[in-house]
Amino acid sequence: MTEIIMYAIAVLALISIVWLFYVAAMSLKDKWGTLPIEAKVLGGAWVIVGYLLDVCLNIIMSPIFLEPPFELTLSSRLKRHREKSSGYRLRIADYICENLLNPFEKAHC
Repeated sequence: MTEIIMYAIAVLALISIVWLFYVAAMSLKDKWGTLPIEAKVLGGAWVIVGYLLDVCLNIIMSPIFLEPPFELTLSSRLKRHREKSSGYRLRIADYICENLLNPFEKAHC
């Protein structure tokens, strides 16, 4: 039982961290053309870290979707489920996209 609780806490923590990286990356994307080179270098490095965390999150979220990760990132998995799935996978993908991702980049997934 404690393993399940620890897994849930770890997943929630990673979701929060990846989401913070995503929000920061979307902010950088919006302002990219006006940023000085220093901000682009520092921001770009953090975007890479966020991308790697997204890959990790996609793997960790596999039990929630009851399938192995076929895509590299969670965003790609969510897009696939929104386009081709039904049932609980579609509901999970819709919820994450509409409440956490799309408010910061329209039609992200």
